[in-house]
Amino acid sequence: RAVSRLLYGTPIQAYLAVDMSVIRTLNDAIGGVEVVLAEDSSKFLANGTPGDTYLLMGDEAYDYVHYRDYKGEDAPIDSNAQRMVRQKQYLEGFIQKALEQSRRDLSLPLRLFGKITADMVTSLTPSDISYLASLAVKRENEVIRMESVPGKTILGDDGYARYLVD
Repeated sequence: RAVSRLLYGTPIQAYLAVDMSVIRTLNDAIGGVEVVLAEDSSKFLANGTPGDTYLLMGDEAYDYVHYRDYKGEDAPIDSNAQRMVRQKQYLEGFIQKALEQSRRDLSLPLRLFGKITADMVTSLTPSDISYLASLAVKRENEVIRMESVPGKTILGDDGYARYLVD
């Protein structure tokens, strides 16, 4: 209900929530995800400079989507916005690669689902996953639209960044 309210009453027909740590498992199961580095990534990747194409594997995939600079006087207040840009970029790459592989092997989505069952909460069944995957692989060149809830980041009296929904 809370998500539905946040999205102005949009009905939620199904849900799947995972712990962020499953990124390592899912990422490596498809052979990693390539991203083009848009920022200095030296704080969370071993090497790589802006503009480099980088294959994320294991812990680096997790660090890429998880890291945000929030400690210290110089930490940007909107570091979560920077992280969300990386998360969107990573998700687009992951989805594209997983769809390509699923077109060759329709059992992949079920195998991925099985690998993370212990780390998720969902209303979806394996049958639902199979059905949704069969629909997804039929769609070619469709743009995946990701939206953020509009709002702004402020610094609270306690020194922590807060996101205020518009």
